[in-house]
Amino acid sequence: MTTAIRSLITPSGTAAPAERMPSALGGRTAWASTTNTVNDSQQNWDGEPALLRVVMTMDFEQPRFRVDTRADRLRVVRVVDGDRHWRVTRDGSVSPVPEEVLAADRRWYQAHVYRTLHRIARRDPAIRLLVGKEGRLEVHEGAARIAW
Repeated sequence: MTTAIRSLITPSGTAAPAERMPSALGGRTAWASTTNTVNDSQQNWDGEPALLRVVMTMDFEQPRFRVDTRADRLRVVRVVDGDRHWRVTRDGSVSPVPEEVLAADRRWYQAHVYRTLHRIARRDPAIRLLVGKEGRLEVHEGAARIAW
């Protein structure tokens, strides 16, 4: 480990940016005790319809989330609850989430910024916090880098 990297590791062995981050974003206690979120957003994109309202509900403790997207003449929903999943498509039919979408959704959930902040704040033993190139915080789970 280089001197520059070593200087960014706290005496407890954690990455210094991870110790500062929860405090700078509302406090460690707030992030550690928050176990879910509802995010209601307006999204503009280059598809049709161009203006979307997306309500995302996410559980930080287990792989459970719902993404409800609405617009003029559009309502699509995706739900993942552990191994169970379903979606409402553009034509209104209900079906399982396709495997490639499900795999992408699970990667998205694993690395979601709010969930990651929660895990850092509660010092989740399943993640490793490292300082990478240029002093950037990296979050790893198992062999994979999942965030930043």
